[in-house]
Amino acid sequence: LTGVALTATGEMFRSAAQLMMPVVTVLLLLNIVIGVITRSAPTLNIFAFGFPLTMSVTLLLLFLTTSSLGAALSDHVARTLQHLMEMLNGLPNG
Repeated sequence: LTGVALTATGEMFRSAAQLMMPVVTVLLLLNIVIGVITRSAPTLNIFAFGFPLTMSVTLLLLFLTTSSLGAALSDHVARTLQHLMEMLNGLPNG
């Protein structure tokens, strides 16, 4: 039971990383660009252009990646149900 639970937990974190890594990578690069712009032009207020730009890019990325998430989430739900059945079958009365 413990081995199956650890496998399911590892699968959960791996799935979350795989699903959101493209968005996180683009946002990290965007923050680096905003940092360079702010460093080169200190008169620009980071809150005046950085925050709206980050929010806009985040919403755009989530909108663009939503169509591809359907199949990926379907696979993840199937694997999650399989892990749940393995854990329930491992119980003493299962």
